[in-house]
Amino acid sequence: MALSKSTKMAILRANKHVMAVYDRPQANDPATYVVVHKKRGADKLTLPLIVNPGKVIVREQNPLKTLILFRDFADEACYDEPIPGGIQIQPAGAPWVGTLGAPCGYRSQAGNQRWGILSCWHVLVDSRAARGTNIHQPVDTYPPIAALDDWETVRADKINHMDAAVADAMIDGFHTISPDLLAIGHINPIVYQPALNMEVSKFGRTTEYTQAVCSAIDACVSVSYGSFTADFCDQAIFETVEVPFSEPGDSGSLIVTTEGHHPTALLFAGNDEMTIGCPLPPIVSRFNLSFDFGE
Repeated sequence: MALSKSTKMAILRANKHVMAVYDRPQANDPATYVVVHKKRGADKLTLPLIVNPGKVIVREQNPLKTLILFRDFADEACYDEPIPGGIQIQPAGAPWVGTLGAPCGYRSQAGNQRWGILSCWHVLVDSRAARGTNIHQPVDTYPPIAALDDWETVRADKINHMDAAVADAMIDGFHTISPDLLAIGHINPIVYQPALNMEVSKFGRTTEYTQAVCSAIDACVSVSYGSFTADFCDQAIFETVEVPFSEPGDSGSLIVTTEGHHPTALLFAGNDEMTIGCPLPPIVSRFNLSFDFGE
C-alpha cells in the first residue's frame, strides 16, 4: 500500500536526517524508500505506527541540495543569438550561475502573452526578488538576455510543489532566445507527467547532455537552500547508473522524454546518486506556459 502525502511528511519531520520518502513497486508490491544522510546512519529511524518496517528500504546518501554553481567556478563561454536552452545564466549581481531551462511562451502578471525563458526560482531570483532584474548569459559582464518577470517563491514554512520562475526575453525590442535545446533540438509542445521507468534526457551547463530513468513520481523531499531547508511533495526522482545525471550548475535544466522530447520536469536539486525534478504540469498551469509558439 502506497503511503499518503501526510504520512511521508510525518516521516520527514520526525527524522532530521531523512532527505526523501517515496514509494516504488517491488515485484508488484509497493515498498517505501527512505533516504537518510549517510554520515548520520539509518539507526533511530522513527516511523508512524501505520508504516510496516518490513516494507521500508533505507538508502544512505549525501544531502540533497539545489544545484547552482558559485560564479568563481563558472566559465564565460558566450553563445551568439539566438540563444538556445541549456546554457549558463545568471541574475545581475548574483554570486551563482545556473541553467536556462527552456524557451517558452507564458502569460505575464499583467495578463499579457509573452515570450521568455523558464528556469528555477533559486536560479533567476536574487535575494531582492525584484521584478525586472536583468538575466545574463553567461555572467553579468555581458548584455542581458531577459528580465525577471514572475516566480513561485520557495519557503521553509510550507510544503512546496515547485521551484520555478520565468523571465521576459524581450530586450530593447528584440527577442534573443532560440526555440531549441542544445544537443536535443526542438521541444515537443505536448507536456508529459513524469512516469515510473520513463527514460529522460536533459542538457545542463555543467554535465551537458545526460540521460536517466524516472524512479519515483510521488517523493516528499527535504532540500538544502544554503540558508534554509525546504520541504517538497509530489516530486520526481531521476537516477542513472553510468554517469551523474546532474551536478552543481545544472539547476533549471528542462528534463524531457528521450523519445519525442516531451517536457516532463524542471531539474532543481540532487546529490551524487539522484536528481530531483519538479513535474512540469503544475508549472505549466501556474505560469500558463506553452512550448508551441512562433516568435
